[in-house]
Order: sequence, then structure tokens, then C-alpha cells
Amino acid sequence: MLFAEPYISRLLRIILFILTSQIVASGWELSSEYETNITNVNIPAEEIKVNIQYTQISSLPAGVFRHLKLCTKLYLQYNQIQNVDRDAFLGLESLGYLWLSANQIAHLHPGTFRNNTHLTNLYLQYNKLTELVRGTFEGLSNLKTLYIYYNFISFIGEDVFAGMVRLSNVHLAFNKLKELPVNVFKDAMSLSKLRIYDNELSSLPKNMLSERLQYIIIHTHNNQLSALACDLFSGMQKLKHLEFDIRNNRLASVPNMLFRDLNSLNELKLHSDLTIDDLPTGLMSGLSNLHKMVISRSRMNGISSDLFRNLTSIEFLDLHSCNLMSLSHDSFKDLKELSELILSDNLLESLPNGLMRNLVKIRKVNLGNNRLKFLPEDLFQDLPELSDIFLNDNRLSKLPWNIFKNSTQLKYIDLENNLFHILEEFEIPQKSVELKLEGNAVSCMSEMCWVLYHDQLKLSGSCHNPPHLVGKALHEASLFNFGCSRSF
Repeated sequence: MLFAEPYISRLLRIILFILTSQIVASGWELSSEYETNITNVNIPAEEIKVNIQYTQISSLPAGVFRHLKLCTKLYLQYNQIQNVDRDAFLGLESLGYLWLSANQIAHLHPGTFRNNTHLTNLYLQYNKLTELVRGTFEGLSNLKTLYIYYNFISFIGEDVFAGMVRLSNVHLAFNKLKELPVNVFKDAMSLSKLRIYDNELSSLPKNMLSERLQYIIIHTHNNQLSALACDLFSGMQKLKHLEFDIRNNRLASVPNMLFRDLNSLNELKLHSDLTIDDLPTGLMSGLSNLHKMVISRSRMNGISSDLFRNLTSIEFLDLHSCNLMSLSHDSFKDLKELSELILSDNLLESLPNGLMRNLVKIRKVNLGNNRLKFLPEDLFQDLPELSDIFLNDNRLSKLPWNIFKNSTQLKYIDLENNLFHILEEFEIPQKSVELKLEGNAVSCMSEMCWVLYHDQLKLSGSCHNPPHLVGKALHEASLFNFGCSRSF
């Protein structure tokens, strides 16, 4: 019986996996004759994987893999590897992924990966590495992902990441780093995610990033940062997206000129625990092209209008979880292009008159999960583009009659989990509106008849009173149920 070549290839891959696992675990070498037999079959290189996990091997001697020229993925995690010879990975010419995580590796010789030029992903987390010296990653010009978290690294030498132009994802969290060398990631022009949180860093070096970056996420929380260099982002005029997490450090403020060169920035996400008084006036003033801003998990307490001075292009502003307790009437006065405003998960108990007076392009407003008891009458008036309002999880029991006056595009009002018992009548400028009332102890009495007169109003929620209507869905209720005086 003749077997198709794909079946033979699959069988040989299984044999390769079994034999290689046993051979390497026993400290043997693969014979050149065995390798020749494998390579004589047309097996796509991307399908060759060697899995040697949980085998208790303690060392990788020189040339142990030298006949596995077609191997693209090598799994060596969850062993007891302590010693890795400088020539251990010779011969792995096609290797793209290497897992060495969860071992006992305390040292890597410079040049260990010098011949693995196709390697794109290297995983070294959960080992005992204490330093990264020059040459550790020699030859890895195609590396994209490098995970070294949960080690004991306290020292990174100069030029460790030199020439790694495709490096995009570096995870160095949970180590013992106290400092980083100047220009440490200067060659990493593709870097998009840098995680150095949960170390012992007291400062970040100036010019540590490539000036060619367009997108970067930097997580530095849970360190001992006491100051940030004003030229941390110097020369990065091409940067369009920045996410910067500086929570749980020792920062008392940030430099006024921190973002001065970022005149191409379109999106900024800043996670800090600084108060509004700790953020200098004009910090954002140079970000004239900014369209999206997120400031979260801070202790801002309030907002000064100076914070957003000259940010006339902002369309999306997210200030959730900032411990906001109050706002002034001019907090957002310059944000005339704003279309979405998120103020959820704060401590707001009231709002000032005129808060949204200039937000003529606003479409969505989220005030959910605050402590609001009352709303000013003009809060949502004369907003011609307003369509979605989130007021859920507050302490509201009443809305002003004309709070939505002239907001003719209104389509969605979320009042879930408030204190409404009787929803007193308010003006709805648009008939086809979805009104969410779940989580309120609504009494389905005659005072609620006005709701049923809006035949295109989409109601959600249920009756809590009187007893004979408990649990009845509002959208199923009739004028008769409510004891209304007239029918449709």
C-alpha cells in the first residue's frame, strides 16, 4: 500500500519528536546519518518542532542540537537546566522560537545565540539570571520578542541590545534593576512594548529610546522613580502613540517639558497617581496634534482648565478612575472638537452649571459609577450631536424637566442602578430613545404613565411595586397596569 508524502512527513515528525526528546535528555548526540535521512524528505521547515519539557535535564553541552537544522521551534522549559554551553545552539539554523523559561539558568555566555540569526522569539523568564552583558544577544538582529521577567537581573551592560532593530516586545519586569544604561534601547527602532515594572529603578536615562519610534507602551510602575528626565522623550518627533505608566513610584511631579518634542503625538495614555497640583501647568501644551487622551488611575481630585490648554484637536478624553471629586465650569472649555468624554469611576457628587456648554460636537458622555445625586438643568442642553449618555451606578432619583433640551440626536440613556422609584416626567426631544432602568426600585404607578405615552421609547427594567406587578418588565406593561386615565 502506497502512502502519500504528507502522511510520511507527519510520521517522521513524530519520530523526530520522540527520538530527540530521549536523546537530548540522555545527553546523547544525534547521528549525522539520522539527520540525513530526515532532511531527504521534503518537510516544510515551519512544521518542525522539538519538545523536551519536563525531562529534568541539567545542562546543554556544545553541539547537542547541531544536526537539527530544520528545527523551527525548540521547547526546553520546565527542566533543571543550569549550564548552557556557548555552542549549545550551533546547527539550529532555522530556529525561530526558543523556550528556556522555568529553568535554573544563572549565566549566559556572550555569543550563545550568535548563529541563531532566524530567532524571533526568546523566552528566558523564571530563571536565575543576574546580569545581561555585552554580547548576550549577539546575532539576534531578527529578534522581536524577548521575555526575561522573574529573574534576578541587577545589571544591564552597554550595547546589550545593539543592532536589534526588529525588537518590539521586551519584558524585564520582576527583576532587581536599579538603573539602565544611557541609550539602552536606541537601536530598537521597532520597540512597541517595554515592561520594566516591579524593579528597583530610581531613574530612567535620557534618550533611552529610538527617535524613530512611532508607537510605544512603557510600563514602569512599582519602582522607586523619584524624578523623570525632561529629555526622556527628546527628539522623538515621529512618535504618534504613547502609553506611559508611572504609578506607585516616588514621583512628586513630572517635568514641565516632558512632552515638548512630541508634536506628532496623536494618542496619549498616562497612568499616574499624581494629583492635579503635581502636574505642571502647560505639561500638555505642545501636543497640538493630540486626538485621544487617557489619564487613569490617578489622584487628580479636580481638573484645572490649564491642563488642557491649547489641546484644541482632542476628540476623545478618558478620565476614568482618577479620584475626581469636583469639576469647574471651565474644565473642558477649550475642547471644542471633543466627541467622547469618559468620567466614570470617580467620586463626583455634583457637577457645575455650564460644564459642557462649549462641547458642541460631543456624542458620548459617560458619568457612570460616581456619587451623583442631582444634575444641573443645563448639563445636556443644546448639544446637537449628543447621542449616548451613561449615568448608571449613581444616586440619582430625579432628572430636571428640560435637561435634554435641543439635544435632538439623543438615542440612549443609561440610568441603571440608581435610586429612581417614580421616574418623574422629563422632556425627551427624540422619540426613539432607549431608556435603561434596570437596578432601580421602580413603582409602576400612575405617575409613570408619561413613559408609556412615548410609543417609540424602548424601556428596559422591571416593576418593584405595586405587589401585583412585581417583576413585570416595563416594556410589557400597559396603561391599564399603571392605572392611567387614557389609552393609546
